[in-house]
Amino acid sequence: MMDLKQYGYIEDEAPPKGLIPGRITELQRDQYTVITERGEVTAVLKGAFYHTAGTREDFPCVGDFVFLQYNESGSSRIANLLPRRSKFSRADYSGHAAGYAKTILEQVVATNFDYVFIVSSLNWDFKVSRIMRYLTQTRQSGGQPVVILTKADLVPDFSAPLAEVQGMAANVPVHAVSSHAGNGLKGLALRRITGVFRNMQMCRTSPIIVSTNISLFCSDTGLWSGISSPSRLKISHCTSIPCGKFMR
Repeated sequence: MMDLKQYGYIEDEAPPKGLIPGRITELQRDQYTVITERGEVTAVLKGAFYHTAGTREDFPCVGDFVFLQYNESGSSRIANLLPRRSKFSRADYSGHAAGYAKTILEQVVATNFDYVFIVSSLNWDFKVSRIMRYLTQTRQSGGQPVVILTKADLVPDFSAPLAEVQGMAANVPVHAVSSHAGNGLKGLALRRITGVFRNMQMCRTSPIIVSTNISLFCSDTGLWSGISSPSRLKISHCTSIPCGKFMR
């Protein structure tokens, strides 16, 4: 029997009779992967969802907690979507270019996270203004931001850009790290030891930044970038998304 509290679940209300709680970890078209107390299950939406949902925001996405009808011999059925504590949304132009879209919809891409890592390279792609824009979006999402400046080994002196970000982002932890040299990772490991990491969201400017640094960061600090067994877990859930075209 799995303990859903290890995955960030807080029982604010008891599940209705015949339903069990779970957390969505993956969405592929209309098929969901859900972690439950009985293990990982495949689930689909109950038919009533399609009749009661007013907008796309009303449909479950990665990170959501749900009540579902468990089926051990087939797909379980998601019956209820629980209230979200936090969410990241982006604009959905329905396949049109931004200037030609008549209706801009909201697409929720991740929910129920406690901390958001804003990851930016100190190399040629470094822009403080962009980090500040992501910081604003993070605060609007309901998560607590942590800024990670990567590729510190590729700049002659990272103290100046580090100080600039720290000065602009008051009361926000800012870390300069190098996955190649291993610099700065101990500071992040200390945050794990104090129990800071629970549900984590990553905002990235490049997929390479995250793929390189998550793998080294998680292996060097004992963290894991996804759902894992409770014995190894300090992060309940981690989602990586590009920071662009978010809803205001």
